[in-house]
Amino acid sequence: DNEQAPAKTAITMTMTTNVWAPYINPEGDTLGSAARMIEMIGIALGKDIEWQYAPYDFAQAMVASNKLEASFPYFYTRQRAEKVLFSEPLFYATSRIYFNRQHLNQAQATQELSVLKMGRVSGYSYGEELDKIVGEAEVYASEQQALLALFNNEIELLPMTEGVMNATLSEYFPERL
Repeated sequence: DNEQAPAKTAITMTMTTNVWAPYINPEGDTLGSAARMIEMIGIALGKDIEWQYAPYDFAQAMVASNKLEASFPYFYTRQRAEKVLFSEPLFYATSRIYFNRQHLNQAQATQELSVLKMGRVSGYSYGEELDKIVGEAEVYASEQQALLALFNNEIELLPMTEGVMNATLSEYFPERL
């Protein structure tokens, strides 16, 4: 009997993302922990996930205008939810505000929060509560650029997700760990 069962064809879904190690690794690398989660959800739903990379703020605007199918991951905010549909949370991450211990001590960083110069990464939300504090922060294109600005005392405070901070330090600034 030479008859073979027809191959099961999954529907392909395009997921737009950008590097956010260790959650989303660079294109061509092994998947990050959050990307693996999306892959597992795809398997459960019978969908093949096709990854494409674009800046987060651009991807969110394209999803909001129905020019992209989906983008991941984003912190939920009411402002974003007015423009796009969010899934239930798929994972949790802790964000912190970092400071350079060569320039400030813990008391200064905490007490002088409102007067210290803060940085942030373009297109990021750090969650509604932290976004209120970030306010008029200096904007940087990447975590590496923002962290370098913190090391060079161009900014005094930098919000970042704990896992991303650890991954960025390990990859680009291991001497600063």
